[in-house]
Amino acid sequence: MEDFRKEKYLFEKGKKLSIRTPFKIGKTYLTKPVVLDSEKNGVWAELALLLIYKKEGYNGIWLDTFHKRFWSSREKLKEFDSLPQKIRNILGSKRGGRWDLIVWKGDKIKFIESKHLLKDKIRTNQIKFMNSLLKMGFDKEDFIVAEWDYKK
Repeated sequence: MEDFRKEKYLFEKGKKLSIRTPFKIGKTYLTKPVVLDSEKNGVWAELALLLIYKKEGYNGIWLDTFHKRFWSSREKLKEFDSLPQKIRNILGSKRGGRWDLIVWKGDKIKFIESKHLLKDKIRTNQIKFMNSLLKMGFDKEDFIVAEWDYKK
């Protein structure tokens, strides 16, 4: 197995989602664990992580591939055409194995995969996605596994 750069995050457990969407939240969303973001809003871990990177000056999206959506915040969905061209090129050519978050600051792009500590692991198609991007010139340091759990 690959030796990935890992970052650890601890979140308070959330009880209620603080998300407003232009669509009805389906059952598959309702089964996702809820954490509290830095503003004490109940969100999914991917959005809490995205907010952390945004506070560090990054732009970014959560690639909710299961529902075929790009989230840019708790309330906002991002349209594919509104993404920077370099991101669209990556997403347009690589379907399977996409990592959860793509964040960028200037020309620097990072790929972050959210994994619930001790419950999730990197899948084979995610390694293939990473390897295809490494061949395109990305560095292994551009890929981060964000392991998260609830605060005890």
